[in-house]
Amino acid sequence: MSHTQSGRCQCGSVKLELNLPHPLKCYAPRACNCDFCTCRNISWLSDPKGKLAIRADSHIDRLKQGSEQAEFITCHHCHDVVAVCLAIDGGYVGAVNSQALDESTSCKAAQVVSPQKLAAEEKVKRWSLIWMPVTF
Repeated sequence: MSHTQSGRCQCGSVKLELNLPHPLKCYAPRACNCDFCTCRNISWLSDPKGKLAIRADSHIDRLKQGSEQAEFITCHHCHDVVAVCLAIDGGYVGAVNSQALDESTSCKAAQVVSPQKLAAEEKVKRWSLIWMPVTF
């Protein structure tokens, strides 16, 4: 059974549809403790068996930070970071900013993680295992 969650950026220009194999209450997002994520209060949610669809009414921005491998998907208008993606095997995998979900308070408490301590190739390996397919 699929559990569908919706979300959006602050201004509503970027819309999210998240399909997960379990209810949102089963997930504890990951709160990266880097400066970029901490100052934006971002916590990442993904399930390799899930799917994330990102739809935008207009242009989205793609920012790179840290090792510059992943792209942070950001609304061009309100600048909210809604997801993070990695191009891999001709497609994308990624994680959603749980704070952008309509039912974000249904999640378990976020767990602090430190991916910046991993080498670049270790990050890609980890992301390819824990992130989910993303479509635009």
